[in-house]
Amino acid sequence: MLKTKRFVFIFIFCIPSFLLAEIGNNPSKELDNYGLIGGVVKPVRRAKLSFAQPGVLIKVPEEGQIIQKGFLVAKQDDKQAQIGMAEAEASMESANLAIETAQHEKGKTERLLKEKILAPIALTEANFALKKAEAELKIAKAGYVAANLRLKQCQLIAPFKGVIVEVLGTIGEQSGPGNPVAEIVDLSCLEISVDIPLESTQKIKPGLQTAILTGSKIVGKAEVKVVLPLLDPASGLRRVIWRVIEADEMLTGRHVTLAPWK
Repeated sequence: MLKTKRFVFIFIFCIPSFLLAEIGNNPSKELDNYGLIGGVVKPVRRAKLSFAQPGVLIKVPEEGQIIQKGFLVAKQDDKQAQIGMAEAEASMESANLAIETAQHEKGKTERLLKEKILAPIALTEANFALKKAEAELKIAKAGYVAANLRLKQCQLIAPFKGVIVEVLGTIGEQSGPGNPVAEIVDLSCLEISVDIPLESTQKIKPGLQTAILTGSKIVGKAEVKVVLPLLDPASGLRRVIWRVIEADEMLTGRHVTLAPWK
């Protein structure tokens, strides 16, 4: 009876290794006796988006909404920013007009100076007035840039293509730095981080590929992105980051295993 139990136990224990050897594209049978390795599939890029300046929300996205890069995600009330932009444009026009006036006065002074109608000091004063007008134009240009930036910052633009997984702001609510409005996740770029014994990473190089498994089912393919050149001081393991290059089903957030490799 005891021998029968041992035989059944050994047979059951060997089934997973047998299956993995068959589905792993001719992989090695074991990983230096470390067993199966795996981790949670996570998106490479995810971000909580917030405004750079305080303001009242007048537009927010919807959860599950697919957003393209550069798409308007949310917007603040921009009335004050529009007024500031109009004032900056007026200042630019005024500064340009002041320069034209100063240049005209300088030209007139130079002609009168040649005719000896004005003293040389008049030209010095004309040059001074022109330089002052040019400085005022620089100030106006800086004000225009600042006003334009404030206007643009009333819009929250998607930094990459992704899906809105959470909306944290509501219309009419005050928003600003440190108060995220929405979280966006890029589901097209996924990766798996696993920790492996140092001796088992000697043959692992970027570009190495293996199958992604859930149980004994192949659900995708992963490729080594980078092998970090350091060890975890607590476990002595080395981290390897795998890039998901194929996925037959949704993997984000799932714990998967990697088939052994040669």
